Amino acid sequence: MIIFTYVVLFFLVIRFSVTLFNFLSNPKLPHFRQRLDGLVSVVIQVKNEESNLLNLLEALRQQDYRNLEIIISHAGLDLTDPALSDPQLRFVAQPEANTDVSLLAPYANGDYMLLLDSNTTIQKGFIYSLIYRAEVFNQPVIAIIPNQNPKGILQKLLLPLQDFVLLNLIPLRVIKMLKGVTLVGLRKDCLFFKAAAFENYSTLAFPVEVLLANKMAWSTNGQDRERILNNATSVFKRNMAGNLLSAILYVFLVVAGPIIIGFGVDPYLLILPAGLIFLTRVMVSFLTAQHPVRNLLLHPLQMVMLGVLLMRAISKQLLTRGQHKR
Repeated sequence: MIIFTYVVLFFLVIRFSVTLFNFLSNPKLPHFRQRLDGLVSVVIQVKNEESNLLNLLEALRQQDYRNLEIIISHAGLDLTDPALSDPQLRFVAQPEANTDVSLLAPYANGDYMLLLDSNTTIQKGFIYSLIYRAEVFNQPVIAIIPNQNPKGILQKLLLPLQDFVLLNLIPLRVIKMLKGVTLVGLRKDCLFFKAAAFENYSTLAFPVEVLLANKMAWSTNGQDRERILNNATSVFKRNMAGNLLSAILYVFLVVAGPIIIGFGVDPYLLILPAGLIFLTRVMVSFLTAQHPVRNLLLHPLQMVMLGVLLMRAISKQLLTRGQHKR
């Protein structure tokens, strides 16, 4: 039992250290308003019926950066909708299963490419900040993690887990320094490319800088519970690099570990894991513009939902293997 206690505490300390590094390094997209030039091709990917497309188009019209072309990539979008009759909009039909963004390169003419999920919305100054970051720091690819705005108890239990797991496992500032390591497959809500990087990304693994949106980009979510669960499960698997063994170990140490310690050792020893969990939740909440008190109060239920996501990920993996065997 003592060895198990040491293992759990060691893992919690490592997780806290990664979160502390992210908190101190502050991996947020800074606000810049310098007047920069260059055509930006905004590619909006519409993937489901509950898309926030019209709100995103309105946000783009209100941007202070005007040199834009807007391309909508869709699978069966109703183009007879009067709200989509703007002649400045260009539509590209893509198979729903197609995830290779580089195939959109022939349709875009911009010096920069901004890929947005239709369930993302952006604030003024966002595009200026992206261009400035790409040019001044010579960064060919930037992945932005949008802030979450959960509504309803299910979203409040699930959505904060996406950033919580990511920020206590991965030091974001270090990612772009690791040659050949990218996170484009991790989060595709908002990607910004220089044109050359976009055209050659499938053959050249450019380093990706991963930044938090700093309240300049937000994810929106519908009320479909099954879709929310599926998206949360998908993000959880990506945060674990698709390795279910790592996911099982993580959930066991994070959820079951403190409970087992609480029943098996002196209660006074719980002060250390409780303090580490408290500080970790607070730091992640401030980094991602979430409500720290709410996350602390909901932490036990969120950990239960983390177990639910793991079970769903395992069941989907087994189902996929069964279909392949057939």
